[in-house]
Amino acid sequence: MPAVNTNSAQTAPAVTIQVVRKADLLAGDVGKDWDDPDVIARLTPQKRQTLIDNPLSGSDQDPVQLIGLQGNRVIGRLDLITGRIDTEAGPVPIIWTSAYFVPEQARRTLMGVTLILKMQQLAQTVGACSVSQMALPVLEKLKWSKFTLPRYLLLRRSRSVVQRYLGVNWRSSIATRLADVVLLVHRALVAGTSKFTLRGLRAEQVDSASPELDEKLRHRDTPAGPHRSAALINWMLNHGFDDDPRIRKGLFYIYDSQHRLLGYFMIRMKFFAVASHRGFRNLMLGSLGDWRIFEPADLDVRRLVLLAMQTLGKWNPDAIEICVADKALGKYFRRRGLLRLGELAILIKTAPQSPLRLEMYRDQANWQLTPAEGDNFFA
Repeated sequence: MPAVNTNSAQTAPAVTIQVVRKADLLAGDVGKDWDDPDVIARLTPQKRQTLIDNPLSGSDQDPVQLIGLQGNRVIGRLDLITGRIDTEAGPVPIIWTSAYFVPEQARRTLMGVTLILKMQQLAQTVGACSVSQMALPVLEKLKWSKFTLPRYLLLRRSRSVVQRYLGVNWRSSIATRLADVVLLVHRALVAGTSKFTLRGLRAEQVDSASPELDEKLRHRDTPAGPHRSAALINWMLNHGFDDDPRIRKGLFYIYDSQHRLLGYFMIRMKFFAVASHRGFRNLMLGSLGDWRIFEPADLDVRRLVLLAMQTLGKWNPDAIEICVADKALGKYFRRRGLLRLGELAILIKTAPQSPLRLEMYRDQANWQLTPAEGDNFFA
């Protein structure tokens, strides 16, 4: 009679999700029982404070993080940011994604999808901005509505791009010098035409948004848009997710010659070890993050973008990134040397009970969106 193996196969530890709330951050006891050798779950002190200080968080029970566990080992993370969508019918709560990550060795557990599904259970409306190439297919399969902002890049120094294709050698050094001369001449020509286009306008940097903005921000040209207020702008301006000293942010009011406030814009400059999936390395990138126009008869998006680019140029980045929904501006941007490089994706998922479930909110023309939605001005 053959021998019988009585050793039963070991059962894999159960996969669960832990909801971390703002109260847990305030108590300071998050993750004490977790095994996290890959340091997946840990928040930087800066991000922890950013989540705590969120002006749209109305309760200490607001969720701020989802942690995927296998047993007590951390195998996934999805940070959450409480937000609000302002509509003609009233405010709609939303939760934005941030820092979505599952290590490759844990993806067979389906933790990536499970984290998103858990997030969808926490709110009737959820969203994500500047979605990564890894996360985008997951969200699209789960039927999130996708809005896009075409991305344009103005190269001011060529080193990163030249080295991407020629490597680091004497040939790339020569090519970089030649290309930078061409870029310098091009900037001088563009600056000359910009003076005429921007006549009567000036951008003035301010330390913080003033209360006068609140009344102006209540008016929108579209039925829906993520909330803006002086408090929210100041939160975005004065908080971050890390302590990189190379990060620079600024808020600028736009005035005309009579010192009327026509609008504002926010810009950021950040160092990227790898700036895109194209492999551009060691790039100091300046970006137009957020804006509003209060006097459309005297200021349009085209002139606002030009003014923001002019201001960013004074910060001397390697390149300037512009993401704007108005596709009609594409031809104008190309004439000024901006290259179209993909798009920034903003996705929204609504439950059947969400006020944003209406068909009109599936049309991007009914939204006012900028690259600063969700966590994108912090990340």
